[in-house]
Amino acid sequence: MVRLNSRSLLRLTPELVNIEVNLPFYARVREICQDNVTLRGFEGEEGNVDRGVAENLVVRATEVNRSGKSSFLRRPVFVTIAEQVHYGQVAGVSDDELTIQSGGHQFVAQMLAVSVVAPVVAVL
Repeated sequence: MVRLNSRSLLRLTPELVNIEVNLPFYARVREICQDNVTLRGFEGEEGNVDRGVAENLVVRATEVNRSGKSSFLRRPVFVTIAEQVHYGQVAGVSDDELTIQSGGHQFVAQMLAVSVVAPVVAVL
């Protein structure tokens, strides 16, 4: 487990921060206070999160860099496995592996093999 420090990177979800965002995002710690942590996202988002919460959201720099500094969590994606294309939503991120929910199934894929797609906006 990575420990919280002044150089930490966090994976945050919209419900944890008072920032107008729709999807999970990565942020860099700017300041650690007694009760909360001040942060800044890579897209310019700024805010605070409870220190106890932040301690559980620290991620490795390799995860952030491999993802292109945009979190895959909750995003619609596709991946080709054994010459078969699978579409789904990312349900979990662990270093360089993504857990993808597709229909009633879950599977794990390497982050570098997955591509983000546009969300479904209508079913005809």
